[in-house]
Amino acid sequence: MDALIPREDLQAESAPLGGKPTGEVTVSNLRDEIFYSGLRKPDFQRETANWSPQKIADMIASFLGGDLIPAIILWRSGQYTFVIDGAHRISAMLAWIFDDYGDKSRSIEYFDNFIPVEQTDLARKTRDLVNRTVGSSASFQDMARSRKHVPEDKQVMLANFTTNSFVVQWVPQDDAEGAERSFFKINQQPTPVDAIEKKILKGRMMANAIASRAINRGGVGHKYWAHFAPETQTQIESLGKEIHEALYAPPLKDASIRSSDVPVAGRGYSSLPFVFDFVNLVNGVSKGDMKEADDNGNQTLAFLEAIRKRLRLMTTDYAGSLGLHPLVYFYTRGGAFQPVAFLAVAQVVQKLRDRDQFNRFCDVRESLERSDESQRSLYFNREKPRCGAAKPSGNRGLLREGAGGFLGWRTRR
Repeated sequence: MDALIPREDLQAESAPLGGKPTGEVTVSNLRDEIFYSGLRKPDFQRETANWSPQKIADMIASFLGGDLIPAIILWRSGQYTFVIDGAHRISAMLAWIFDDYGDKSRSIEYFDNFIPVEQTDLARKTRDLVNRTVGSSASFQDMARSRKHVPEDKQVMLANFTTNSFVVQWVPQDDAEGAERSFFKINQQPTPVDAIEKKILKGRMMANAIASRAINRGGVGHKYWAHFAPETQTQIESLGKEIHEALYAPPLKDASIRSSDVPVAGRGYSSLPFVFDFVNLVNGVSKGDMKEADDNGNQTLAFLEAIRKRLRLMTTDYAGSLGLHPLVYFYTRGGAFQPVAFLAVAQVVQKLRDRDQFNRFCDVRESLERSDESQRSLYFNREKPRCGAAKPSGNRGLLREGAGGFLGWRTRR
C-alpha cells in the first residue's frame, strides 16, 4: 500500500491552502481528488507495508462497522496535508476505495512497473479476503446509488460507508522540525519504530540509508536520491536494480522450497533492515551510524559498487565468483533464509579474497559442503565437486539440476 500516499519533504515549499483544517476525514474526502491530491507522508516515513492481509481486512471492517478507531494525526504545510500518524489506517481505506492493494494502476505507476511477486501475491490474498468478508468498495457504491435490495448484513456497513469518519488531531507546530519531532515522539508509543528503522529514517540523507532503499526496491519507488544530478540518479537506480535482482531473483513463490533455484537472500519483500545491515557491513559503517549527509551521491554510488563487488565474489554469474549456493550456505534445513549466516559468509569471502586463499577454500570445499548427510541427500549427487573461476553454470554458478541430483561445481583456478 506504500504507493497510495506519496512522500514529500516536510520542508517542501508549496502554495498556501485556504480554509480551516477539518476535524474528520470521511470516505468522501478520501475519494475527493482535491483532498487526496494534497495528502502526503513525510519522506522519512517507513514503508506502508507492515500490515498483514487480515489486519487490513479488519481495519476496513472496523471502519464500516462503526467501531472505535484511533484518531489520525495530520500536519498542514501549504497545500500539503502530511500524515504524521495513521498512514496504515488511511492507506487501508484507500486500498479498498481504489481496489489497489499493491498491484493495480497507482502502485504499478509508482514502482515503475516493477512489482515483486511477493507483493502481487499479498495484494491478491488481501483483495480476496476483503471481498469475501466485507465486500468491495465498488459494491458499496452500487448499493449506495440504488438503496434497493441491500442485504441485511450490509445495511449497517452501508450507513457507515457514507457517514463514518476518522477523527483528526492536528500537530500544532508551525515548522517542519517541530512536525518531525512530533513524528518520532508519536511513533515511539503503541507501535514503536524499531532501532534499525529509526536509524534509516533519521539518517535518510546518509549514503547507507539511500543505498539500502535503492537496493530494497530495485531502484524504483520514492526517489530518496532525487536531489542528486540526473546522471547520478540513473546510476543509483541501475545499481539498485542489479543488486536487488542478484539478491532476490528468482522470487520465492511458495512457503515451501520445491527446487534448488532459490533467491540468494530469501524473500525480497519488507527486507530493508537486512539490506541496511549488509550495506553497513560491507562498507565498514559501525552500528549503522553516519555523521555526514551525502550531498552529491558519490558516496552512495561507492557503497553500491562495494555491495556489487562483494556479491560477485559470493554468487551471481560473474567469472570470479565462488558461486556459493544459497541452500547450502544461507538457508536452514527447513528452507528459511538466515540473514546472520549470509552476513557472516560475506565477511569470510572477503577475508579469503584479501588473503588470496580462494584456492585453499576450493581444496576443502567438497568435504565442507558434503559434511551434512541431509545436505548431501538433498542437493548433491556422487560427482566430485569442483571450484574455481571458470564461467559458472546453473544457479549462481554452483549447482545445476541433473538426473542424479544437483551438480555444477567449477574447476580450481
